[in-house]
Amino acid sequence: MEDFNTRFENVLSKHKTLKTQHNSKQTLKDLNQLVLEVHDLEKSLPYGSQKQVTLSKLKQSIYSDLEALSPDSYQVQLQLREDQDKALDELGIYSKTLKNYCYDMEEEIDVHNHLLDSLDSKVTYNSDYLQKTQEKLTSVLNRTSNFSLCCIIALLSSVLLVLIIYF
Repeated sequence: MEDFNTRFENVLSKHKTLKTQHNSKQTLKDLNQLVLEVHDLEKSLPYGSQKQVTLSKLKQSIYSDLEALSPDSYQVQLQLREDQDKALDELGIYSKTLKNYCYDMEEEIDVHNHLLDSLDSKVTYNSDYLQKTQEKLTSVLNRTSNFSLCCIIALLSSVLLVLIIYF
């Protein structure tokens, strides 16, 4: 908000300075630039805030100064139209950039969807394989006696111990 206050004070001081100048061509250009600065300040505020109302009044004052400097309001309208065209051109550039970002995001999402589908199929395959292995282990355990299992475990443990000691 401090940045807003600083920018607002700068706009006010520029406006006061421009009111005292009588070089109509340069002042007209500077006032139009000031309108754009006020517009940028308005965009940074929430709709309906008190500061936005103040900025609107300031903009109206600047428009009045523009009309007073230019005896022909048509010239003011042309300048305002140019400013609006510049703003619309910038908006067009921003929207094209946003469109490109959206296309890039779409491509990235498609790649990720493909990767997720591949991962899902691998997880399903491994889950089925694990389930079959578990069923085989259960059937082996059911067919053998406890004494046989203890002997097999002891034998495998001794082989593992020998391997650990020698290697």
